[in-house]
Amino acid sequence: MFSREKIVTHRERVICTLNHEEPDRVPIDYGSMLSTGIHVFAQRKLKCYLGLKDTHNEVVDIHQQLAAPDPSIRKVFDADIYPVFALPSTKWSSKIVEEDDYAYWTDEWGTVYRKPKEGWWYDLYQFPLQNIDTISGLKRYKWPDPEDSGRIEGLAEKARKIYQETDYAILVNSPYVGIFETGWYLRGMDNWLCDLVLRKNFAQEIIERSLQWRIKYWNKVLDQIAPYVHVVQIGDDLAGENSPLISPDLYRKFFKPAHRKLCDFIKRKAPVKVFIHSCGDIRPFLIDFVDVGIDILNPVQVSCKGLADTKKLKKEFGRYLTFWGGGCDTQRVLPFGNPEDVKKEVKRRINDLAPEGGFVFCQVHNIQPEVPPENIVTMFQSAKKYGRYPINI
Repeated sequence: MFSREKIVTHRERVICTLNHEEPDRVPIDYGSMLSTGIHVFAQRKLKCYLGLKDTHNEVVDIHQQLAAPDPSIRKVFDADIYPVFALPSTKWSSKIVEEDDYAYWTDEWGTVYRKPKEGWWYDLYQFPLQNIDTISGLKRYKWPDPEDSGRIEGLAEKARKIYQETDYAILVNSPYVGIFETGWYLRGMDNWLCDLVLRKNFAQEIIERSLQWRIKYWNKVLDQIAPYVHVVQIGDDLAGENSPLISPDLYRKFFKPAHRKLCDFIKRKAPVKVFIHSCGDIRPFLIDFVDVGIDILNPVQVSCKGLADTKKLKKEFGRYLTFWGGGCDTQRVLPFGNPEDVKKEVKRRINDLAPEGGFVFCQVHNIQPEVPPENIVTMFQSAKKYGRYPINI
């Protein structure tokens, strides 16, 4: 247990707020996972605006074209979390193919992504199981190896180095999309939603194989890094802007048992908090998330009706969930507002979500290329200024 007067490190600050206690200030996240990040174009513009050298331009996520968070920017914004990103299998290598006006990329699962050559990110394009809807056909599909040695090569040394040589809290990222999303990325969304209603045994087979894949993966990875990490990230985008993508009944039948088993396994392997990323209006699922053992909710999409009232959200779920995100709307305010609009938004969300701890500040989702650098700087400066405890905005 830490008291706000005795907080001296980034790590202590994060641990304190994850325990639903008030640290000295709200912790800040700059790009610790693949939905709290920044597009590579936006980071380049931001570095230019800040007068920093245009180095460290690695793309850490091809699909979304996200930049690896620049350590110099992390220091400028006094961010508190350091990411560990998943490593690829030795049996797969990334390759981008350009044809006509598009660039194509295929992940290790066989899903093909496409973007216009001048586009900002890749969209899902083709699916490896889009024409297979039987269990016998599914058994012929070659799943990636979750225990491949490449996934842990140098991982323990890297995590130990961060833990021992810095004072950051450490978040380890999921290797792939969530269990619900796996069916979507393998079958295509229209097929997958039909599977859950019309081909239930087939859908359940995909879910069970997806769960076991993750258990094998986390078993291998956490054997290497359990002593050093504080947060393990999983994900499942279960909702759209206005409503869930599936009914709560379908979630409870198919996915809640899998999420419970996954959370239980991770917590048996390591003394960590489990972080779920789930976009959209996921308000109907929050009680289920708490029930299965999820500790942290991201992103808090404040543009959704069910999540817009962040004061009410904090009152109802603040004892059970840490809200990681929701600090500034990324659909309208951050890209299209002015710095004063951004400051006003940040103050409101901190006022609603920060009291009694349980809040890590970042924007709702990844920072896109059109966002003015001055808005990004205003957002993080305002978070540090107004996030001091006791909150008194």
